[in-house]
Amino acid sequence: MRWNRLFNLVGIGVVLISGLSCSGDASEPGAVRTAAAIDVAYGNDQVGLAGNALRAPITVRVTDQQGLPMKGASVAFAVASGGGSVSRATVLTNEMGLAGTNWTLGSGLAPGEQSLTASLAGKAGSPVTFSARVVAQVVKGTGDGQTAEVGWNVAEVPTVIIRDASGIPVAGLAVRWTVTGGGGWVEAPTSATDANGTASMPWALGYSVGAVQYLQASLSPQVATTFSASAVLTSATLAIVAGNNQSGFTGSFLSVSPTVSVIIGPGDFGAQAVQGVEVLWEVVGGGGTTFAGSSATDRLGVASVGWTLGSAVGANSQRLSASVPGLSGPPIVFVASTTTAPTMISKLSGDLQVGAMGQPLPQPLVVRVLDASGSPVANVDLLWNQVYGDGCCFPGMHAEYNTTNGAGEASITVTLLGQVASPTAESVEVRVVGVENVTATFQLGVLPGLPAMITLASGSGQTATVGTQLPLPITVEVRDKDWNPTPGVTVLWAAGPGSGSTSVASSVTDSNGIASTAWTIGATVGAGTQRATATVPGLVGSSVTFTASATAGP
Repeated sequence: MRWNRLFNLVGIGVVLISGLSCSGDASEPGAVRTAAAIDVAYGNDQVGLAGNALRAPITVRVTDQQGLPMKGASVAFAVASGGGSVSRATVLTNEMGLAGTNWTLGSGLAPGEQSLTASLAGKAGSPVTFSARVVAQVVKGTGDGQTAEVGWNVAEVPTVIIRDASGIPVAGLAVRWTVTGGGGWVEAPTSATDANGTASMPWALGYSVGAVQYLQASLSPQVATTFSASAVLTSATLAIVAGNNQSGFTGSFLSVSPTVSVIIGPGDFGAQAVQGVEVLWEVVGGGGTTFAGSSATDRLGVASVGWTLGSAVGANSQRLSASVPGLSGPPIVFVASTTTAPTMISKLSGDLQVGAMGQPLPQPLVVRVLDASGSPVANVDLLWNQVYGDGCCFPGMHAEYNTTNGAGEASITVTLLGQVASPTAESVEVRVVGVENVTATFQLGVLPGLPAMITLASGSGQTATVGTQLPLPITVEVRDKDWNPTPGVTVLWAAGPGSGSTSVASSVTDSNGIASTAWTIGATVGAGTQRATATVPGLVGSSVTFTASATAGP
């Protein structure tokens, strides 16, 4: 690739220079360009595996009689020795005068180099010869299958031996070393074979325990071998990350899982987390349980486990140990404190209240949390949540948390935020956080808002004999802004001039927001001659008009 770029640049430079010079410097006007010379561009003296293609193509450069790159010249490639093959036997040169082919080495193991020729018929320097050194063996030497401490070099340095087809060691070849699994590292990317054909490279294992780690030694993708090793851990620091000194109820699951880290160092690269380390978990006090007996550290070097507390009650009554097999020193111990688990919530006050829409209830909701013996339980987390209704009960949120005091009690103020008025409009549930089926429910009523509208319900358009009462009462409905019926609202009734009289001057709406009165019509005969009105005092524009028709008497 380096030679390719070099010749490309040289060719471009030559073309530019010739373009700046006089056209007749080196040839007569009208002279025809011809291929005059051929030489090696790149791809010579490669090393490859018998029976495999070389990594770089075999490439020549063809020039004309002025030494300029010659396009369109036909170059013939042929295997001269070794029994290999080429991908294309005849190739035309490109704009840079280059032509190339891929060379697959012969599979035989005869001593010596294999060769290939590139010819330009009847021209000076033709043919040119390419040689390739055949590697028949990449032998794995020392250092395979070892076990070492994470982050440390394996004890025996990995080595490979390179031999040609005749079994002779090949000196001076660059062997590439690549970590292909486990995250370890090598001192340098390459090392050269010595006079014995041997190359070596110190190998440090990565910070991963359990999984096999791999190191590849290669001359090319086709010419390679792989070493394996296993990492162990005998010296590290085991430390608590989270989950210590928690509190909970007997039999409850802790919200924060006990978590530890496994770290080695600090060394040349500082402190390092170790992945894949098995951490053993054991309950050593309180009678609780864990979700698993062991867990492995992740890529951050941490491992955790779920912990359900046992039946022992008291400060630091629960104990859980974490240990790593093979590490020296005592296990790490987590502690937790427990209180008796609550079994019921008693409602002390605030149930069955009725309040105004959009306003806090007159009384807070108050509960006491009790255990199985009926004793109050302090420091219990409670969740209050609406379970029925269209709007309740905590401004800005749908739920709220608080904690019982020393007497096992907790309270909360509720605001009725819904739009439906009803004696059973809203329900609020309170439950103990982390304990199943310990709940209580408050039933709350919502009063309608102020009267906002009055509408004609029934009774308009009737007919009766002059001076008699209409068959049906005249009726209106009063509602608030959310269309809830508004009870207890006074409605004023009045008959128009010549329209008789209503039986009452006012009436009050019932629970459905309905008010009504009887109407005795006047003496004026005719269709729609009678008028009566209903109004709500203080409600602007609230007048509703009823009409009736009168017929002559006998």
